[in-house]
Amino acid sequence: MASNPGLLISEIFTNPSGNDSPFEYVELLATQTIDFSANPYSVVFADNGTATSSGWIAGGNLTYGFDITSGVVNAGDVVYVGGSSLAPTGRKVRTINTGTTNGDRFGNANSGGVLGNGGSNADAVGVFNVNISNLTNSTVPTDAIFFGSAGGNAVVSGGTTGYQLPVNDRYSGGKLQSNSFLAPDPGSNQVIVANGTFNTTTNTFTTARSWNISPATNNSSAITLTSGGGSGAAPTIQEATASPFVNLPATIAGAVSGVIADPTDPAKTLGLDFTIADADTPLNNLTVTAVSNNQNVVTNANLTLGGTGASRNLKINPTGVGFADVTVTVSDGTNTNSYLVNYAASAASVTPNTTRFHTGASDASTAIAIDSNYMLVGDDESQVLRLYDRNQSGLALNGFDFTSSLGLTDTSGSGALREVDIEAATRLNNTIYWTGSNSNSSSGDYRPNRDRLFATQISGTGANTTLSYQGRYDFLEQDVTAWDRNNGHGLGANYLGLTASATPGVIPESINGYNIEGLTIAPDNTTAYVAFRAPLEPASNRSDALIVPVTNFTSLLSSTGGGTQGSATFGAPILLDLGGRGIREIQRNASNQYVIIAGSTGSTTGTAPNDFRLFTWTGNPTDAPELRSANLTALNTGGSFESIVAVPDNLTSTSQLQLLTDNGDTVFYNNGTAAKDLGQNNFKKFRSDIVTLGDTVGQVFNGTSGRDTIIGTEGNDTIIGGVGGDTLTGGAGYDKFVYTNIRDSGDTITDFKIGTDKIVLTQLLDSLVSGGYNGTNAIADNYVKVVQGSSTNNFSLQIDADGSTGGDIFRPFITVNLASTSTGTLNDPRNFLF
Repeated sequence: MASNPGLLISEIFTNPSGNDSPFEYVELLATQTIDFSANPYSVVFADNGTATSSGWIAGGNLTYGFDITSGVVNAGDVVYVGGSSLAPTGRKVRTINTGTTNGDRFGNANSGGVLGNGGSNADAVGVFNVNISNLTNSTVPTDAIFFGSAGGNAVVSGGTTGYQLPVNDRYSGGKLQSNSFLAPDPGSNQVIVANGTFNTTTNTFTTARSWNISPATNNSSAITLTSGGGSGAAPTIQEATASPFVNLPATIAGAVSGVIADPTDPAKTLGLDFTIADADTPLNNLTVTAVSNNQNVVTNANLTLGGTGASRNLKINPTGVGFADVTVTVSDGTNTNSYLVNYAASAASVTPNTTRFHTGASDASTAIAIDSNYMLVGDDESQVLRLYDRNQSGLALNGFDFTSSLGLTDTSGSGALREVDIEAATRLNNTIYWTGSNSNSSSGDYRPNRDRLFATQISGTGANTTLSYQGRYDFLEQDVTAWDRNNGHGLGANYLGLTASATPGVIPESINGYNIEGLTIAPDNTTAYVAFRAPLEPASNRSDALIVPVTNFTSLLSSTGGGTQGSATFGAPILLDLGGRGIREIQRNASNQYVIIAGSTGSTTGTAPNDFRLFTWTGNPTDAPELRSANLTALNTGGSFESIVAVPDNLTSTSQLQLLTDNGDTVFYNNGTAAKDLGQNNFKKFRSDIVTLGDTVGQVFNGTSGRDTIIGTEGNDTIIGGVGGDTLTGGAGYDKFVYTNIRDSGDTITDFKIGTDKIVLTQLLDSLVSGGYNGTNAIADNYVKVVQGSSTNNFSLQIDADGSTGGDIFRPFITVNLASTSTGTLNDPRNFLF
């Protein structure tokens, strides 16, 4: 049988108005008679949310001790410990002027308070049944509660560092973890209040404590003490769901999230299974009930109980966004026992039939299909690769953590290894290659762990898929920047400006930043295309997305270390006009058709170029990508599209793609907390959406016989001005300006892009030359001449109707102005189609 804790935490006041000291306090409920002179207790307040090897006894500005060594309490008594000016009028068993006096044995006085206010680094109260002088870093509290929006620095993985946890209704011993329960953050002049039921016969909670925020002037904690008496033994209830899509502890309490109107929400469609039992009551005589404490999130009417005998099921159908505690209680008519479901509901998708919400993580950054039913998903906040069902909302089926294989060295201030920032992946046969972003941190700090490129081998199939580590390469960023710096591409030293982009201090999510977010295999099945979110290129005119071909990609990785710097070799850089967007994902199909998610180098607004669009591409560096009509903005995902799970074969306008969204910064529950900062991992989620590719967006524009003004789209347009002096603007994309007759003269092209747009003179030249023009360079053949205009970006295109063989002369035909983002000369046959 469990030991009696003696004192239970029932209320915490941590954030008084003004100075916190000496007004902070904890309310305690006695569960048995205690003579403190014979059996001293101690209480510790944790501030600053930082775990050390000393744990609860760290002292200084981290923890503050109170020693309770006199007085007697009886079961049911409520007492207080805290600052000498604490407000409650009830019995006080230990108070200190915490603003001026150090704590018992440890803890510095602080007028700003000695009990933290939670936030992203959780704070806590711990209760111990020993004199404070006997506390050690391994002493387990009899009761404790952590509160805040995230564990943060209060969590340290591995070793002896960290806060010891009790075995109670919220914790199962060990050290505080990132997925450990956290009570909510209090606001100014608010208390954290507990409600629950504790059985003093079994020394267990029959109803786990729920923790709620209440005004300090209107608080009502209510922990009820019961005993096992009545007519025989109390019934029991255990959570027993077999589905992998939810995962709750067997007893006391567990957490699950749902989504309004999600047709595959496991808590709504499959439900939660429970096993009930009673030693002296027939199973069919037991009563099972379910009650929600927040009818705005899920009403009692939307809690559906089913099953018979020992097996019962609860289905939860949410109606509002937020949190609710759902208490499932089994009763034999005299005695009861309960299971608490901590439930969180998020808003419906605008396309519920084609959207899934995958839980347990929120920062989906890349994905690889295993087959039509399963996918492996990378996360830019950890090195865990998770196996999910593609068609079902809910938790991952498995996870594979490769942190220990990657030779990581960069740590945070707390000593935790910083993330690789996995952003892209590609599959070649049964090997999956994963790469970090190779970027600085979001504030520009150098982050060497992000330079990892590593490979995993697939074994098994479907839901039984597993991964094993194959090797890594640590020097891709150094090799790429050296290649550009040393003119390895032949375009001129630092033509791409990559060394400057990768320099510490440069923000990666900027037009001149350095941030890899795409990886795929070239049509030769050997070269890798490494695609960049930033920078846009070239450095002299940042307008196009960058792909760097790595020609010896598959031979770079080392199975015993990080490889040898300088090993990577590169092909000519590829610049793609994506309408001022970078590449956020690129994947191909077996037919070497590529799909690109293009997006902003910085934050997304939903307006071009700071929006997400799909492009298709042949993989040929000389071919233009084609914008597709799929409207990603309308899906209102609340995050960033960063993953294409798979590209279907033989793409058409009706082809459907499954895209994943990184929802790490999404606030799902109207509580102001981003998904990646939630203390409960089961509440984290990202979404997948099925999207129809759509038609190509480029259009054909035909002018009239008058003086037209034609403005193209951001797609690949064909513009035919016709006769009359027209003003023609192509816009973004790879545009063609078509001339069919010498009478089409007098036009002005306002935004010609060197290396992207084309002036098509095929039909015009055929009309001038008997039998048609059969040459390949009408400039060299003296039919076409380009004359520099009034500025470096202004040209006059002239035509000689009979070339060098006749008596005609060159006459002005059209005026061409280069786009503001374009440099170079028009006098190059590659700008024309003859």
